[in-house]
Amino acid sequence: MTEIKLGKNGDYWQAVWYDSKNKRKRKNIGRVGKLTKTQAKAKIVRMQKKFAITPAIADAGKAPTLKAWEERYFSIRTDLAESTRKIQKIVFKQLMDEFGEDTRMDRVSADAAMEWVANIEGSENWRRNVAAKCKTFWVWAIKAKRVFDSPFEAVSTSPVEIEADWYFVTDQDMERMLGACTTDRWRCYIALCRWAGLRSEEARTVTWRDVDWDAHTIMVAPKDGKVTTKKRRRVVPVVPKLYEMLLSCFERSDGSARIVDLGDNNHNRDMKALIKRAGVKSYNKPFHTLRKNCESEWLERYPTMDVCQWMGHAPAVAMKHYKKSTAQLMQQVTEQVDSREAEAMELARLMLEFDNETMQEAKEFIHRLAEIIEEKKAGS
Repeated sequence: MTEIKLGKNGDYWQAVWYDSKNKRKRKNIGRVGKLTKTQAKAKIVRMQKKFAITPAIADAGKAPTLKAWEERYFSIRTDLAESTRKIQKIVFKQLMDEFGEDTRMDRVSADAAMEWVANIEGSENWRRNVAAKCKTFWVWAIKAKRVFDSPFEAVSTSPVEIEADWYFVTDQDMERMLGACTTDRWRCYIALCRWAGLRSEEARTVTWRDVDWDAHTIMVAPKDGKVTTKKRRRVVPVVPKLYEMLLSCFERSDGSARIVDLGDNNHNRDMKALIKRAGVKSYNKPFHTLRKNCESEWLERYPTMDVCQWMGHAPAVAMKHYKKSTAQLMQQVTEQVDSREAEAMELARLMLEFDNETMQEAKEFIHRLAEIIEEKKAGS
């Protein structure tokens, strides 16, 4: 195991060790005036533990600048979806605006990282999201042996729990919304999100060839063929009312390959206008809410693992973001309670109708029955 010793270079405490090629390595761990010798030794102990867990970081070379690592990072992260790549580029820009693009990654201190994150404009969840992205940048740099620790390691990145803004789109709401549609494409768009749980983009890219009319299923595949955590091939069941709608729309289709051939612009705006035109109460995230409603209903009726496969995400995601008790389920429970209360009242009424003589006869019958059972047991 690599041994790390405490050294000093002028005004700085240093960690000193030898890598796998017996080359001497040094790293500044703090100013002598701000860090006592005991505190410096404690840092050495923590570094020693990290080296024990990940021996390869002992061979880490000179850390790259933020700009150099941005270029390298995106060249090796070919697995990123385009939307994720855009967000991470925004975070990288904020990072370089704060610390400078020529600043080496190992020069960003934990204190500076925490202070920067705490003062980022926006919501608490956005700040934590930025910190999570930065933590990812450093994790990949550690994997590449360019740095051996992250200044964002102690920064909170778990999102703050927020009460979900739920609206349950009822059958009556769906009837009004579908009636307000002026084209079959829009009717299918809304129906695929509400009755098949498709994401908005998935509903716009699924084709007629993806529908298995015999099996009553739809094959959902990534638009560009690239598999990500949110985009992977899956098979979704088609409920009877959706099947009937798709079949009738297919018979009237104009030959377009896509079921919902609407392009990629202004769908949320148009959907909000349609909801208003239909006389349905306005709600946030018009398409995503339809998907959440679908999954919430399915989770009440079918096994969780099956539903999650149909929806394309993990059970933990379903429980946290998609499951909500519906009014129908609440009614079923209350009606069941009411029926049990009625049964209990009826039983009490029948018992009150028995006179004392009848009750005595019943007791004697039960007593005699018990004796017969005991005699049979003794005989066997």
